[in-house]
Amino acid sequence: MTQIVSNPSADSAEKVEHAAKILRVSKHAKGVFKLVYRGKRGYKTVDDMRKEIRGFNTNTYVAANRLAAENILEKKKYQGRDAYYKISFYTHNRDRILRLSENSKRLKSYPTKRKILITHGKTIFTFRTKPQVQQLSVDDIDSFKNICAIPNGNLVLTKRMAERKINRGICNILGQGEKKDWGGERNDIFSTHMVMKGKRITSSFALKGKGTKGVLTPKKMGKNGDQISRLFQGTAVAHFVVYNDSVEESIFDLMQTHAIRKSIETGEKIFYSIIDGADLARLIVAYPTAFN
Repeated sequence: MTQIVSNPSADSAEKVEHAAKILRVSKHAKGVFKLVYRGKRGYKTVDDMRKEIRGFNTNTYVAANRLAAENILEKKKYQGRDAYYKISFYTHNRDRILRLSENSKRLKSYPTKRKILITHGKTIFTFRTKPQVQQLSVDDIDSFKNICAIPNGNLVLTKRMAERKINRGICNILGQGEKKDWGGERNDIFSTHMVMKGKRITSSFALKGKGTKGVLTPKKMGKNGDQISRLFQGTAVAHFVVYNDSVEESIFDLMQTHAIRKSIETGEKIFYSIIDGADLARLIVAYPTAFN
């Protein structure tokens, strides 16, 4: 299908990347580009190229014509001779294009609409397709709909709640039996009974109770700090961390990173959510018999 309408603003990253790739593989193209976009004069002729580009030959002329065909230069006649004119977009982005053309690592990671760039700490992920990820709150889940009428709960009581009791309460709400703990497990609860927006979705939970003290951080998630990583393994599309106290922001960041990665790998929309002490307290009030 031919694309008729172009959006220069939206396509700017692609144009920069494309120009840099051409210059990287062709020293003749780079020489022509540097010459045309150097100085205040808006064009350079073939005679200018002969004088100023070292090693000018037929390949240089071919490279100039390719840049014109790629709309990186504009080719017109000047006093009966071929001349190559600047295009304002490339004038403004000249230095960026040249820097990218000289650094393969930077060019490879350069973000465009087709290549999404995501950073987490010092790690950089580049993807060819846009991931589908959504953070949920406990109020978004149909299975927990009673919570919407509960503004708050008893945090003091919640902080004394054991992980096993949290497990039992959530399983009761979802209408399934408890899952027993064992070493190296992917999750504390796996369910096919959760409903969101009228549809059942597969979900997995990592639970923390009174055995974990203070604000929840990634280091407290499993013996090796890999509990969140294991949580995103398997076929579930919705992933929850449930804790009876406060949760550090880094937990949200880590879950988002794993959700993005899983969405890219599976092509599915991936959901993630954190139920902290305040929301767990509301859930207990909303479903008192489940946690009794």
